[in-house]
Amino acid sequence: MNDDYFNKVKKQMELFAETDKLNANISSAVKTINDIFQTFGIQDTVCSNDVEFSNSFLWNKLYLVWDKTLDSNLILRKPRLSEIIFNHYYPKPTKTTFYHFTTYNNFVSIIKNQELWLFNLMKRFHEGEFTQFYKDHGLTGYETNTDDNGIVMERSLMQQTFYTSFAKSSTIPLNDEENLWYSFGEGGLGVRLEFEITPKGSYTDFRNVYYKQDENPNEDLLINKLVSEVNAKYKRIFTLSGLSKIGGFYLQGDFNTEHEARLLIKQSTDDYKFDFTIHNFNGEIRYIKLKLFDNPLVDINIKSVQPGFHINDNRIEKVIEQYPLPDKIEIKKKTKFK
Repeated sequence: MNDDYFNKVKKQMELFAETDKLNANISSAVKTINDIFQTFGIQDTVCSNDVEFSNSFLWNKLYLVWDKTLDSNLILRKPRLSEIIFNHYYPKPTKTTFYHFTTYNNFVSIIKNQELWLFNLMKRFHEGEFTQFYKDHGLTGYETNTDDNGIVMERSLMQQTFYTSFAKSSTIPLNDEENLWYSFGEGGLGVRLEFEITPKGSYTDFRNVYYKQDENPNEDLLINKLVSEVNAKYKRIFTLSGLSKIGGFYLQGDFNTEHEARLLIKQSTDDYKFDFTIHNFNGEIRYIKLKLFDNPLVDINIKSVQPGFHINDNRIEKVIEQYPLPDKIEIKKKTKFK
């Protein structure tokens, strides 16, 4: 046995022993994490069953839950640490009604087919979607590592993550609403749909978007604080599960006038069954169709429609009469802008 091999084995055994020692005193890491949570105003805490050291990482420990809401009784992995961090960045909306600004033609399609189209994140690739989170948190491997098909991870994950956007109806100032009309409502020639949205069962990917403000240093972000502290104290890399979708709700601060809540459906997930046909749209941009009244993930009901300020109201009335929905839709008066 040569010296190089002997030294390699010795170092490995020392690392194993050090890891065992850290896990024997896991309460120290638990306290470190909970202390950081407290500084961010997070009331939830982790316990010794939620985290575990490996020879390289401080892991977000997984545990199993029997989900009786799904026909397959799928066993879901529900990591507590990820859930707390996810809730901090992207809290669940507290209201149930949301606006969706869209074109007249899209409005007709939604009413006629009783469905929403969810595009993958590649639709906004050139606007910095998804990648902003990984850059701000130093996760540069997503730009270089590839999946099993040789596709760079950031593109692969964006191709498999589908979303549609809503505006939080109770928080939109008049100026921002006007901008939403021009950005998404065909400059006042489209409509504003009001939806009532209620997630079902284990589906939790309907979230408020997080807007990263430029004046807030990256080192002050929660995950970066955890990474820094864990590395300084334990010489381990802090990691957590769910990173493949956490970037789908993270946007630059410039977009905060959209007051967005986002409904996201991921192709590869343990949290729910992906039972959708993927349709081609344009190159890497694809979409899925989500039925309003018959899908396993979320209840979506249309409460009202508001015509744009440049459209004839009669056109809206004719569509609703031609394609009646189970519940009557209220037609609201146009918003008047200065």
